[in-house]
Amino acid sequence: MMFEKNHALLMERFPALALQLPRKSSGATIAERTEIVYVCEPFRKNFYESARPWLQGHQKRRLIFIEEDLERLFCRLHSATLTDALSDPQVIFAQHEGLEALMEKFPFELVEVFGEEVVSEKMLQKAALAHALHRDRFYGHFLFSNFVHNVVRLPQSFYANGLAKKFSGVPAIVCGAGPSLSQGISLLKKCENKALLVAGGSTLAALSAQGICPHFGIAVDPNPETYVRFKNMVPFETPLLFSTRVCPDIFKTISGPFGYMRSGIGGALEFWIEEALGAQEPLIGEDLSCEAMSVTAMCLAWAHFLGCSPILLHGVDLAYTDGRRYADGVLSKEFEPSQGGAENLLLKRVGRKGVLVDTALRWVMESSSFSQFAKKHPETVFLNTTEGGLGFSDIPYIPLVLAMDQFLTITQPLRSQVQMEIARSAMPSNSAEVIGLQMRWLRESLARVIEHLKVCAGMEAGSSALAEIELKEELAYRSLFYDTESVLEKEFGSMEPRLRWHRFLELAQSYSSVG
Repeated sequence: MMFEKNHALLMERFPALALQLPRKSSGATIAERTEIVYVCEPFRKNFYESARPWLQGHQKRRLIFIEEDLERLFCRLHSATLTDALSDPQVIFAQHEGLEALMEKFPFELVEVFGEEVVSEKMLQKAALAHALHRDRFYGHFLFSNFVHNVVRLPQSFYANGLAKKFSGVPAIVCGAGPSLSQGISLLKKCENKALLVAGGSTLAALSAQGICPHFGIAVDPNPETYVRFKNMVPFETPLLFSTRVCPDIFKTISGPFGYMRSGIGGALEFWIEEALGAQEPLIGEDLSCEAMSVTAMCLAWAHFLGCSPILLHGVDLAYTDGRRYADGVLSKEFEPSQGGAENLLLKRVGRKGVLVDTALRWVMESSSFSQFAKKHPETVFLNTTEGGLGFSDIPYIPLVLAMDQFLTITQPLRSQVQMEIARSAMPSNSAEVIGLQMRWLRESLARVIEHLKVCAGMEAGSSALAEIELKEELAYRSLFYDTESVLEKEFGSMEPRLRWHRFLELAQSYSSVG
């Protein structure tokens, strides 16, 4: 546990040093926090025997043996060790073609692989995506809390989707927080009236530290670390687009104006409230692939949604350029790094300059998603002006100074144009009344869901069959718990039905306690 924590801290604060450490022990030692292990050499050094204490440490853990040589498996059928492994409900035997389904069935965060050549990078990507979705659903009450606090901001916000194509043909620069951002700061300061500057999350802090105020900012991250990073910003008035899942504390750090962004990021709850408000315009970012897991991807989608062209990417390293993860001005002493998951698996890949760079699985996925987005929109010019980093397969590189000389040739009052378009795109005048009524109905429905669950769990008298039918007819079930039963199945396996209803009830009560 201490090893994992210290390694995460070292990676966050001193990545140049951490990247030189051994990437993995050559033995079969399993980290204590690991949740699932894929073993590509099942009979190597009695792996099951060495892993048994780890398995017994928590019933959630799984050991998955991948065996392609069926003849070798047949020859081992006399082995007592194999008998023990086959009798263990936490052990699974599979072949390579069945891995994808297993990774979706067990969407655990902390994965370890022995014999990585058998488990493809694509499958690890699927595991990362499955875990991200599972985490959002199982800990949905935290997102619900953000929603409750943020949805009341909609009546005072502008409607970002009303700005579709309002800046057609205007150049845009989408900034990331990578180390290469610093190399273009002096040039970015000259773009106030030549291109729309769009940035999100950590990048807003990095630009603010250099005295640069983007024309648009975007915030979607639900985690409290977002607030820590936003606190680093010099106060400025930049239009900030948000999703209802974002950490609500960020609104204490910036004066706005704020724009609600219909993007689908907030899931069923956002769709429900949008339908009540009559907001049915096309989603921002609907063409982004599921591999797009960052706010920078939303910035790219926003620039395209506005009709901008060309769209330049700057500071989007997607790698530890010169051993650094971020540009200056991003982190603070208060920041505590999140524990890494499958998406943080460190990799070496050939970067933009043709040499190996240190990157991570999530960044490889991000690079692919940006390239896919560019290919879907050949009518728009996409250019990468990031000096270092991983690069993009379908977005050509051009130095920022040359891109400015070639594409940023027209001067226009962009900030006043932004203000004018924002003023024209207000939320519906009855938003406050509609939201208040909808939230009251949701609260009342949630109370009824809890009563039905008490019957299903045997805590109150009544027909459990009837209670289950009525449960699934409730608004709160359809918007909050539509897939909870399948999520609990993945989390707890073949739990006795009544116990599963108890766990469902605990989850519903955690939603009810949200203030």
